[in-house]
Amino acid sequence: MEGITKTVSEAIRILDTSVFGPTIGGYEILHEYSVWLATQMKRHKSVVMHNLESEFRDHIGKEFGRTPGGQYCASMVDYDDNLR
Repeated sequence: MEGITKTVSEAIRILDTSVFGPTIGGYEILHEYSVWLATQMKRHKSVVMHNLESEFRDHIGKEFGRTPGGQYCASMVDYDDNLR
């Protein structure tokens, strides 16, 4: 029984690190992006779309102290653009 527990615990650790870890919080970040983008569009009638990822990363850093990677933000902006 102890061997099975160790094996299951190791499998959970590996899955948490490699599979679930990168996606945890993804919905919250995407929601924050949608709220932030709507605010930007209200504030500036024509939002400059070329720098959204870096501006959003700055916003997240100021609000939450940690920022997702640039590639993650770029993928998120592309995903959101494809939804519209």
